[in-house]
Amino acid sequence: MLSSRAAPLVLVTLAIALGAAGCGSGGGSSGGGAGAPSAHTLYPVVAQGPATQPPATGEDLNEAERRIAAVIASGDCDKIDGLYVLGTEQIGTLPCQTLRDLGSFRRSGAQVYGRQAAVVDYTKPGQVASMVLVRDWDGLFHVGFVAGEEPATTVDTALDRSAEGTATAAINVLRRSGCRAFLRFTNRAGGVGTLNDPSACQIFAADPLQSAVFDDPAARPVLVGGNGRFAFFSIRTPTVYLISVFAKSEGTSAIAHSLRAGPDEYAYTGSYVTNNQLGRAPG
Repeated sequence: MLSSRAAPLVLVTLAIALGAAGCGSGGGSSGGGAGAPSAHTLYPVVAQGPATQPPATGEDLNEAERRIAAVIASGDCDKIDGLYVLGTEQIGTLPCQTLRDLGSFRRSGAQVYGRQAAVVDYTKPGQVASMVLVRDWDGLFHVGFVAGEEPATTVDTALDRSAEGTATAAINVLRRSGCRAFLRFTNRAGGVGTLNDPSACQIFAADPLQSAVFDDPAARPVLVGGNGRFAFFSIRTPTVYLISVFAKSEGTSAIAHSLRAGPDEYAYTGSYVTNNQLGRAPG
């Protein structure tokens, strides 16, 4: 999984979660087709009430790393699958093997961003992998995905100033023009952006970002933090608290090809519901 031939961005949990949701949703688009705005656009159900708070802090990053390392070392895939974001179904052996493969790497650094997200870098000769974590509703850090073919370590690199503008523009386009226009801002190296437009919009109908944006006109991305590779944003509505991840993809993002001259820009990778008004696992 993390061999030298691995894809630049390994989004195991995200891809499986969206794929499963898309298969069961029967599509989520309006009668205008997969590229049309969702039904939320035409018949908005505006959420009301105070914004949902982030999950409480149940551990620091050092504690999370020790816990995660111990579970991975057990080799028990049932337990290892439980390290991923809550509410996502791990299908097959790939998610487990992805984390087990990190045992051949050396941890090289880690950093927390706004208490709600973190990145742990791992290295071995000729290869760098980054594990992206988000704090879930139980207060613990859970694995969002592993980027298995990084060009260099990411921890302690500087967050580009472009991150906030990109996230704001992406959400404004999603709200105003719908999924197909939004795909210009998606990461073509991982997640929904790897699919062709009709399939991507069918799957994206289940993405929590779409519901949040259309259910709450006031929802906007607020920078939590990040580095030169990953940028994390919170999106709060009266019903959910999301962490959205934008990641650079080394020249493969749609933004680089469609909107900007630069080959290396942040692009939307995925969102995770980490808390809701019920105070328990979403879903």
